[in-house]
This record gives sequence, structure tokens and C-alpha cells, in this order.
Amino acid sequence: MASLLCQRGWQTRSIYGYGVFDQSIPAWHLRKLYRFACRAKRAVTTAMLPSDSPVLLQRLAIPTWGTPESILCGRNNKIVFDFDDAIFMDPYLRESRSRRSALNRIFDRSAHVVAGNQWLASHVKADTPVSVIPTCIDTDRYVPISSHTDRPIRIGWMGTATNLRFLEQLVPAITELRKKHDFEFCLCSDVQNDGLLNKLGASFERWSPEREIEILQSFEVGLMPLSNQDWSRGKCAFKLIQYQAVGIATVSSAIGMNEEVVTDGENGFLAHNENWAEPLDQLLSDGDLRARMGTLARQTAVERYSLPVAADAYESIFDSLICR
Repeated sequence: MASLLCQRGWQTRSIYGYGVFDQSIPAWHLRKLYRFACRAKRAVTTAMLPSDSPVLLQRLAIPTWGTPESILCGRNNKIVFDFDDAIFMDPYLRESRSRRSALNRIFDRSAHVVAGNQWLASHVKADTPVSVIPTCIDTDRYVPISSHTDRPIRIGWMGTATNLRFLEQLVPAITELRKKHDFEFCLCSDVQNDGLLNKLGASFERWSPEREIEILQSFEVGLMPLSNQDWSRGKCAFKLIQYQAVGIATVSSAIGMNEEVVTDGENGFLAHNENWAEPLDQLLSDGDLRARMGTLARQTAVERYSLPVAADAYESIFDSLICR
């Protein structure tokens, strides 16, 4: 996004949170220390950012605090606060009073708030202008491949360790489908869960930024299971959009933004009431259906979730702040 805005004449400076190094730390306790240090550094940097130009803040440096962002808002009246998850909930998926309070302070003091979906936007209880800008993806990098190798159909899932819990609901359907179809199921994540892999009969690919696109392109069907709870309604379907960008058919839970991204039966399937077996059976049985859905999925990603679409929306906000 920053590079595209630069091409359009904006001078940008990006300050990252954890960076890709985070995923290379094998020990969880060391990763937590690294994240704490990154958050502390970002908090100090945020409070000291310039006061004379628009600043886009994505989430809070420290989720339960908000003081660095408040300090910046006191000096700069061109702050755009952006969030794309239910970050007012704690790691146990419960409403957090301290997180909600910190967010409300920033909602009130920002010049504009950007939410990743309409459900998140409804949680901005402030007089601040709110825009919904969906998650975007570089569709010039995430592209389809011409054909897959001569091997069993590869169903895939890609995601972080925190979302592995949603895969349990797939076990009955995958077990039943193996009686009828020959296919491979691949999980790509930062953490290997051997118990879950055994239940699903799945192979494992460790996620890395260098291989992410290659692994996505190796899938012929992409899955995005979620649970029926507010945490899932706050998700912005990024995994689903990644699948669409590389032109593969998808099956996803009929929850939250998934229902906006997918037109059921056209550019993908929605799994209602955890019914995964029926849509997967159709896709495993019909290569032409997979191809048609993949083509329409790619079209959806380019037309609605590509970087230029999002850049237009952000530029409009920045222009309004500069001109006011």
C-alpha cells in the first residue's frame, strides 16, 4: 500500500510492528518477549510522530492502553485509526473492558476511523467519521498458476496457530470424504499441531513469507472455517481473499464478512451449520466447477479487494484531512 501511494505522489513512512522475524522465533516465551519489546518501541515512536501530516495508525501499540495514540492525537488533528479485527476482545475471545476503553478514547480523538467490515464499524461509538475499507491484497503478486501437477487434488488451509481451533469442525467431513475421494489435505501455519494433523490425515507446510504464495498456488480448494461468535464476525476474510487472488475455489463458514466476499455457489461455497461435506464433495467431483469458481473468485479479488481499490479509498480520506 505504501509503495502504491508513493507512486501516486504521496511521501510515506512505514513503521512496522513485529515484522516477519516474529514467525521465525521457535520458542513461544521468547516470541512473547520479542513482541513486548516491539510494542514498547512502537508506543514510544507513535507518541513522537509528526504533528503536521496525516498519520494512519493500525491498531494500538498496546491493546489495553491507548496513551501513546492519545498523546499523538493531542498534537495532530489528522489521525486516521484503522482496525480489522475484534480487538476489543481479549485472547480468550471475551469482551475486554480495558481494551474497549482504550479504543473508545482513540475513536473519540481520531479525525477518521477505518474499519475492515461493517460489523466492526458498528462498534465505533463516537461522532468521528467512519469508513469501511475491506482488507486488500496485491493481486499483481498473488496470481493463479496455469495448471496443477499430476497428483491428487490438494485441499488447503493457511493461517496462524490461534485459528487452528476452528479446524476441528472439519474432521467428520474430511473423514467421510476420504471414503469416496482421493485427495491431499495440507495445513500451512506457523505452528505444527500433530494431534490435529492426525485427525485430518493432513500434511504440514511451515509458513514463511518467501513460500506463502507458492503454497497458496499449490491448493486447488481453500478452506476458511470459523465459529459462530463475535470474534469471527470481526474477521475480515483475509485468508479467503488470498485464496481468491490465486484463483482457487473456496469453502468457508457462512459467518461475518465471508458472506460478503463469497456469493454462494458462484465464486465459492458457504458452509452452513458446519456442513462441509456437501460442497467439498461437489468440488472434489467436478474439475470444471473448480475452474469456474476459481476464475470468478480471482475476478472478485481484483475488482473489490486489490491494492488500487483500497488506495483510492485511503487517498480520499487523506485528501479530506489536508483540505479541511
